[in-house]
Amino acid sequence: MIGPNSIFWETDLKIPIDRAKYMYSRSLMRHELALKFYKKILPKIRTRNFVE
Repeated sequence: MIGPNSIFWETDLKIPIDRAKYMYSRSLMRHELALKFYKKILPKIRTRNFVE
């Protein structure tokens, strides 16, 4: 039986390298934005939850 992963890899190999690089850089940018977002919000959450 062929699982969804093998299908994904087959289609993934057909994607041009430029598109793969583009997607990778976009995911990196999104990751950095998420990190900045969490750095802003986490201190507020920490102080609210753990101060007794």
